[in-house]
Amino acid sequence: MKIKAWSPAQLGKVPLVVFLYVRVSLGRDIMDSPETQEKNGELTAKLLGVKIKEIVPDIDESGQFFGHRKVLWMIEQIRQGAANGIMVLDTSRWGRNLMESRQYVKELYDAGGVLISMTQPIDPTTADGLMIMNHFMNMDEHQGNKIGESWVRAHNMRKDNGKPHHGREVFGYKRCPDCRRSERNKRAYEWCKTCEGVLQVDEDVELYYRNAFKDYNANRKSMQTIVREGNALGITTVNGNPLSVSGLRNAMDSGFAAGFVRVNDPTQNSRTSTPWDWKSWKRGKHKRIISLGTWMRYVQKRRKQSRPESRNIEPAYSLSTLMRCGRGETHDARCLASMHANPHKRADESTFRCSNESQGKGCQGITVTIVRAERLVLEWVADRARGEEQAALEMKRSAQANFDMKELRKLEKRKKALKTQQDRLLDALLDGVFTKEQVRKKQDELNTDLSIVEQKLSMLGESIASNQAPPAEAFQGFLALWPKLTVVEKQKSLSVIIDHIVVYPTPAGMPNRLEIVPKWAPLEDRLITKTKNWDRIRAQRAAAA
Repeated sequence: MKIKAWSPAQLGKVPLVVFLYVRVSLGRDIMDSPETQEKNGELTAKLLGVKIKEIVPDIDESGQFFGHRKVLWMIEQIRQGAANGIMVLDTSRWGRNLMESRQYVKELYDAGGVLISMTQPIDPTTADGLMIMNHFMNMDEHQGNKIGESWVRAHNMRKDNGKPHHGREVFGYKRCPDCRRSERNKRAYEWCKTCEGVLQVDEDVELYYRNAFKDYNANRKSMQTIVREGNALGITTVNGNPLSVSGLRNAMDSGFAAGFVRVNDPTQNSRTSTPWDWKSWKRGKHKRIISLGTWMRYVQKRRKQSRPESRNIEPAYSLSTLMRCGRGETHDARCLASMHANPHKRADESTFRCSNESQGKGCQGITVTIVRAERLVLEWVADRARGEEQAALEMKRSAQANFDMKELRKLEKRKKALKTQQDRLLDALLDGVFTKEQVRKKQDELNTDLSIVEQKLSMLGESIASNQAPPAEAFQGFLALWPKLTVVEKQKSLSVIIDHIVVYPTPAGMPNRLEIVPKWAPLEDRLITKTKNWDRIRAQRAAAA
């Protein structure tokens, strides 16, 4: 690992401020649970005199790949001076892919940071320390490969025995009364002689589930109505959560209620949940809840409804897809479910309503009239058309955007160079300059470099978007065009400048408050896909124990 110059943090000349990185695959790495990693991290920090800036969890994330984890985000924070190190329980928490693990360590040290293992001596600033680090990471990759092989064997065995490959419960079914949880893994079960691992029909759900198929097939009830009735009856998912339209539909699409086990076909280009796209089905050992005739009618109707011509994919209102429910006891506990339009004969009484409330998923719900929401949005646009922004903040954002643009151009050149190297590598193979093994090894290195560059480009793009607010003239032109636009054009135009709009409840008698979050807001304020709730997972694990 070649570093141009070691930083003061790497040489131990300044106090360390670190991110405590917690990665675990729940149900497997029991000894390395989030609680264990956090507790050991705090103890190690006290012993070493290290300050923990933030605990960064990656829950239920594989160590084989870095792309969807928060490692690069921490490295970029270190590059910007927010911290100068990352602490892990051991190198297996960093990753289980030798090549990518080393590459990301290099990125970390290039950024001036240091990697601290609580249980292993790692010091890449020396030849011996670098060798020890490589040794540990090599062992981590070997262990990861062994884990992968064991999972493949387990999945194949379950598939051959007509059971779900994941080994867990399925909606509408449960374990038999004699099944017992594994002491080593609370998410798994010990071998049961009574049922031999075959799931049993859940009597409390059977009638509801069977009627759900029949009512849907006969057009007696919509999926929303079926879900709402199920939640009113107290029926939950296998994880104890309220039913949702997408969750129930996925369960029904799986075909398990019809006695089938769906098997992944490696020849398929993509994985999808729609039943007509799966070629491999196997008769399971479990009992059917619905007949084959009911299943075939369901598949036929689902396929018909999924066709593009049967859907209205055009937005019906200018604020469609932008509205979010802000009900919740705290800011972090906000519902943030999308709000669906609730049309009325009188246009001024049409509202947006929380989708979680309409599906009976526990949220008390919130509404706002569509006319009022659109009026407030236009007032917000008018304010910006008058240039009502803080000048100092705009200058700071502009400077950051200019810096990011320079970095973006450098990375684009780097990406282009990597692509050229890949092309030359293939030419060298065809010309017989390199062997296939040499090309494969070099190709893996280039792919890792390319993956890191693409992640950086994505992060820079987000940063630039956060720091580039449109000028007042752009908003003025927007207002001038607004009366001439169609509903679809209005929705698309607003989606360019608005990330989302949160509707918050207010005291009785007062209209609900709207918060408009623009596309150039800080990343932490913008709407991103909800990650796993670490606190909720902890509580569930503690209850299970």
